[in-house]
Amino acid sequence: MPNHSQARPQPTTASSVLNRLIRFAIVCALATLVIVPASGWPGAAPAHADTGLDAGQYHGLVWSQWSERDDNYCDCDLLLDGLSTTDTYATVQPKTAAIVAQFQSLGVNTIRIPINYKTATDPWWNTYRGVIDQATAQGVNIILSYWTEGHDAGYSVGLDPANLSTVATSNFGKMWTAAVNTYQNNPRVYFDPMNEPHAYSATDWLNIAATWIADNSAVPRNRMLIPGVRYDEDVTPLCNDSRFAGTYLALHKYWFFGGGTSYDSWVKDFNSSIGQCASRTIVEEFGSPVDLNTHLDFNDAASTDNRVAFLRAMTDTIRKENLGAIWCHGVGGRNTYTDGIGAYDELNILRNNSNTGSVTPFWTPNLSALERVKYAWGEGWDNLPERQAANAGVLQGGARLEPHSGAWNGQNVGYMVNVGDGVTFQNLSASPLLDVDYAAAASGTFSVYVNGVKNQSVSFPSTGDWGTFATKTVHVTVPAGASITLRNDSGDTAVNVDYIQQRGAMTVRQGATVGQLRGGARVEPHSGAWNGQNVGYMVNVGDGVTYSNLGVSDRLDIGFAAAASGTFSLYVNGVKSQSVAFTATGDWGTFTEKTVSV
Repeated sequence: MPNHSQARPQPTTASSVLNRLIRFAIVCALATLVIVPASGWPGAAPAHADTGLDAGQYHGLVWSQWSERDDNYCDCDLLLDGLSTTDTYATVQPKTAAIVAQFQSLGVNTIRIPINYKTATDPWWNTYRGVIDQATAQGVNIILSYWTEGHDAGYSVGLDPANLSTVATSNFGKMWTAAVNTYQNNPRVYFDPMNEPHAYSATDWLNIAATWIADNSAVPRNRMLIPGVRYDEDVTPLCNDSRFAGTYLALHKYWFFGGGTSYDSWVKDFNSSIGQCASRTIVEEFGSPVDLNTHLDFNDAASTDNRVAFLRAMTDTIRKENLGAIWCHGVGGRNTYTDGIGAYDELNILRNNSNTGSVTPFWTPNLSALERVKYAWGEGWDNLPERQAANAGVLQGGARLEPHSGAWNGQNVGYMVNVGDGVTFQNLSASPLLDVDYAAAASGTFSVYVNGVKNQSVSFPSTGDWGTFATKTVHVTVPAGASITLRNDSGDTAVNVDYIQQRGAMTVRQGATVGQLRGGARVEPHSGAWNGQNVGYMVNVGDGVTYSNLGVSDRLDIGFAAAASGTFSLYVNGVKSQSVAFTATGDWGTFTEKTVSV
């Protein structure tokens, strides 16, 4: 990624506690979850074929090394986050296995890692190969991408576009000869000739890339990712160039590139960078500030924050166009910031666990960002009906339908200006989230009822006028078969309603060990646990484990083991929600799963 600097907003936190040993899959809200004793109670997608292109199959993260300003730009042996300079081929493999398993639990099937001349030609290459061999053995695709040796240099020393023989004879060529000779026959290893070649003109870069393809013809073209021009920010110059036929095209996009100030302008900018190349484009890097920015709700369609607009536009377009998508960074990067846990990059969608001091398991600083990434990967919201236009609702009071060219289906419900005016939608599916598309000339509140009982007053920011629509996401639990009413109550301000759409959250599994331990609870290794560890010794009142900054959910799946049947208590945001019955699994080494409605 290119260098950038930006003021970092102060983080906010919300905590959540859960307890029982746990390797658990979870779909939940920015809340706190706790389970404590009521009494003392002792895949990855396959690599594509050699013919045809399917960009949308690649769901990935970048795994980088740590550096104060350069991430992977260095004339050094690349040391990925979690590895040690004393590692060998043998010792690096179990470390890689644990990290890859964590990535896979999120739906990752592709990992992009750096390569440079020194790494590929030094003795360290034997150790580095352990990462590649282990990851591909676990069914993950590896993209080897060359980061130049100079700080954000954008060029390789000795690689001269005026003398294309240097594509093979320079250190650049020697590096690729070593990598290709080792991995040309491994169908899970892909090759990207240069990360962000911005020091070369578009013409020079295309000539270099075409020569590189010819020099490495032993590699099938559908295992090559050819970067776009400048900072990989535009692939259209490559799209109709026959020299790149059959290859994937690599695109990078960040909010700090500019190009957009709103959701719509970002969509336009993104599409202009792709042109007619959607079927071949892998968004090889994208990201927005997420680490500890828990106040940024990336699921909020009404947000005016440009970072939120950018990520929503990116993920919606990636999903719509079936593009490949690789977030940068998964782990590693530029350790620009520090907190009580350690150094971090604001783009880290994963962080190391502070309780164990080990690299894995990871935790997610902002689950709404992860949900957007998983949405881009096509994992979809839970099976819920399509949106319902306002004219499908039952009108109340003075509310009435009116034609509007800007509305989703050409009509909206308006004139809800007096107390009692509203619209009711009936026989809905169960869901934890409701998107309301609306227009409002002035900011104010509108009331939400579930089955005729007022649930909450919702703030609707002004959209500027009655002709401009925006979407507001409401956290409201809707039971199956329920009705939802949007109504003007005393003190409310009129809004026009275009449509509603229910949606669910997505499953995000977190190993139990990422939580904050309470009382006598402690982490212990266990081969039967999902990520090799569980939280145990929660035998006394007050022992437990807390999970923070969770996503929206109407249920919680808990992986557990118990020698005897009993109950454990579940807390949400510090308030006891329920006692949950756990049936004995037979012993402490046998795990099963319990689903809890919450």
